[in-house]
Amino acid sequence: MLMLRLLSRLPLGVLYVLSDLFCLILFHIMRYRRKVLWTNLQKAFPEKSPREIRRLAVRFYHNLADAVVETVKALTFSEAELRRRVVL
Repeated sequence: MLMLRLLSRLPLGVLYVLSDLFCLILFHIMRYRRKVLWTNLQKAFPEKSPREIRRLAVRFYHNLADAVVETVKALTFSEAELRRRVVL
């Protein structure tokens, strides 16, 4: 938890660079749920080519990594900053 708190102190720009690195790790090294994602995308978009499916998969991993670093950053948001960034 201490490591996450320290990371949350970094500026968002730096965290987004780390997010890109995290995305590469998830997609190319860990291959996190890649077969499940691929199968689901093929079922959801049967008209898409394998190249388009891969593009969608990469976009999913970018979004996932961004969501993770934004959640970490939220640990140190003030209430005012959180209200400014989150709209319900």
